[in-house]
Amino acid sequence: ASKQDRLMASRRSAVASGERREVIQAFESSVFDKEVISLSGTEEAIVRGGRDLFDKLPAAFQGIKQIGVIGWGSQAPAQAQNLRESLEGTDIKVKIGLRPESSSWASA
Repeated sequence: ASKQDRLMASRRSAVASGERREVIQAFESSVFDKEVISLSGTEEAIVRGGRDLFDKLPAAFQGIKQIGVIGWGSQAPAQAQNLRESLEGTDIKVKIGLRPESSSWASA
């Protein structure tokens, strides 16, 4: 069985038995290797990052023209900038989304 199949089977098992364990962040990727980790009793599907994976970004975002970063909290500026730099040389735009009345509107 694939990792995704095992992840979904684990989730069904937890739900059927009434366990509080929850699997979150389930996703598919034909570009990156996905793994399941346990954090405080919650299983999460992740992709481990690294500069060695940068060359896979165009394939991962194939067909995507724009990515929105929603919010402008303490980490969003750095995350948006890192994403912009990682996608440099592609036609993908990274934009920030905020409510006009947001307290961080001027900063963004």
